[in-house]
Amino acid sequence: MSDMDINVAMNLREWRIQNNLTLEELAKKLGLSRSSRTLARIELGENGFDSDFVELIEIVTNDKVTVGDMHKTRLAWLRENRPMRLHLANRGAAS
Repeated sequence: MSDMDINVAMNLREWRIQNNLTLEELAKKLGLSRSSRTLARIELGENGFDSDFVELIEIVTNDKVTVGDMHKTRLAWLRENRPMRLHLANRGAAS
């Protein structure tokens, strides 16, 4: 990751905190009816997400959090917690 990526990329949790929103408040804005726990998992990268949900995140955050940012967060979580899953995916891509 370059210095430029570090300065430009913003994860959802950082954005939420900078905007003084609780998990519950942001979950409501995003239409998550289940719980703020789902949003917490998405913020950490533990849960994956659909394209339409990421598009909604871009709208709510005025493009401050992008699909690329969400993807980087998800990949970082997978590398740390499920490295074998990425290893298997990379093996399949090399075939």
